[in-house]
Amino acid sequence: MNCSEEISRAYYLSWVGDKAYVDRVVSQCIKEFEERDLIKDIRKVMERINQEWLVPASLREEGVDSHRLVRSTLHEFLRRLSRSTELRDVKELDGIKYSVSDLGFTKILRGYCERCYGFEVQNWDDGFGIRYEKLIYAQITKDPISALRRLTTNF
Repeated sequence: MNCSEEISRAYYLSWVGDKAYVDRVVSQCIKEFEERDLIKDIRKVMERINQEWLVPASLREEGVDSHRLVRSTLHEFLRRLSRSTELRDVKELDGIKYSVSDLGFTKILRGYCERCYGFEVQNWDDGFGIRYEKLIYAQITKDPISALRRLTTNF
């Protein structure tokens, strides 16, 4: 599994509400980005120095480089992504994953289209829709499937 690409996709799908996919990516990739003892190394440096401008050089001397910091950041991001993704009923239509939240009079459509690109805004009698790159968002009062099709007709 290419974790860097899967993390990007999991981020988009977390917005749609595909918690199962997010949890699968997190379980398979989180160990790859784990940085043990990084917090201890940073604390040791911070206790030793008394001027802020010495922090970068002291961190490098202690073996804390940008690679370790980015890995630790991705680890924390995955941990938080898994906790913050809402579970929704995710469906698929023509390769587009989407979920619909019914707020009574209004329905909220959130979608992810792997093959879509560009930007489009449409206003309809029953609401509006936006497609920005791979993300789809619509607020409608009638059929959300027709809104999804209207936003993705060229793809």
